[in-house]
Amino acid sequence: MLDTNIILKIVSYTYVEPSITVELTMPGRGDALDIADKLNAIAKARKENTTNYIVQTIELPNGDIDNEDDIPF
Repeated sequence: MLDTNIILKIVSYTYVEPSITVELTMPGRGDALDIADKLNAIAKARKENTTNYIVQTIELPNGDIDNEDDIPF
């Protein structure tokens, strides 16, 4: 499995569900956290009080062919 860090942009609204979009993907968690902090600082400077950037780490399959048969029959 391959760890991937996704920077998510979350925009909150008063009467509807928040908007969540993928802003960027990165392999290194530390770099992703640094960029998310910088994006949050930019949003704050622009007075975008409803915008927040977070980092979420997910595991993606590495694409290798698995020789094990996981089918239960």
